[in-house]
Amino acid sequence: MESARGFNPQPSLADLQVCQGGAELGQLVNANLLGMQCTQIVGRQVSVKSTPKAKKAPKPSKAELDEMTDNLVTRALEVEAILRRDFTSHHAALEDTRKALKAALQFIGDLHKLAEESDHLAGAIFQELLARHAAAAAAAAAEASSASQEADGAGAGGGACGPGRGTLHIGRARAAGNVPLETLTDLLTIDSMMAAAHEVCGLIRVKIEDNNDLGLATTVLEDCSGFFDSVEELANWREMDVMTLIEELRAF
Repeated sequence: MESARGFNPQPSLADLQVCQGGAELGQLVNANLLGMQCTQIVGRQVSVKSTPKAKKAPKPSKAELDEMTDNLVTRALEVEAILRRDFTSHHAALEDTRKALKAALQFIGDLHKLAEESDHLAGAIFQELLARHAAAAAAAAAEASSASQEADGAGAGGGACGPGRGTLHIGRARAAGNVPLETLTDLLTIDSMMAAAHEVCGLIRVKIEDNNDLGLATTVLEDCSGFFDSVEELANWREMDVMTLIEELRAF
């Protein structure tokens, strides 16, 4: 037909109606497809939003809370006896103690990682850190004493050994140089770990002489940290202040 008639640049009314109907049909199809996509998207969003949240654990019964309290009474006595730091006077002291425990456990973890990367036991590295810290403290004390004596003239004093002994853990001198720390890590890390090892000794009443003692110290640190977590949890269940609960535990 079209080849016989030739191309007609002016479309007929029927052609326009067909084109218009096709456009409307196309728009309708596109709208339906868009609606289906929107429905799928909305459905996905609703399904995400409607995901049930994890249920909170039910509140323990009074009998269970009493049992938890009784268990913490004994642990409170043990923790207070093993820690060298005060945690009973006020909230700040409690928070400082908890932070110190976490820092000590982090240090122990770093210490074991350093030991795994070398041929030395963690206990031996710990002893080396303590020995170097003691030597540095003794040198600083000797320098301060010498400066004071020069300022006051010829004064009577203990010299380098007197103040130095007071900085040594459990009063036993340690020989530095058994572990070449400089081959294991950088100087900044060594200085930081020296201070951290000294802090551990000042935090708990545990004699740390070898690898086995270090394992015991780690257990003590974990138990003390876990105790404070349990106290906080019980205080929340009983809807009371943490320090008030600690005072209650110590009163038994």
